[in-house]
Amino acid sequence: ILLEDTDLETATAVAERIRALGEVSGLNGDIQTTYSIGIATFGEEGEAPSTPEEFIDWADRAMYNSKQDRNKVSIFDESMQELPKPNGTRNE
Repeated sequence: ILLEDTDLETATAVAERIRALGEVSGLNGDIQTTYSIGIATFGEEGEAPSTPEEFIDWADRAMYNSKQDRNKVSIFDESMQELPKPNGTRNE
């Protein structure tokens, strides 16, 4: 989900709401579901991605971080640069 003109606090609140709704409702009410959500920001203070692809990569890495614990929202930070990319490679 792309949230235009949204600060980090609001984006985090939206992601937490989505995660919590999935936790309560489940899939058809029969199967417990979890949501692992990654957040990357563009235009906030600090480092900014240089391309749209890098922006998506940052969100993917934050999501990968969330999946390690499951049912969590993670915000991208520099420490996540070392996490494997979806294809299993690392940044060089």
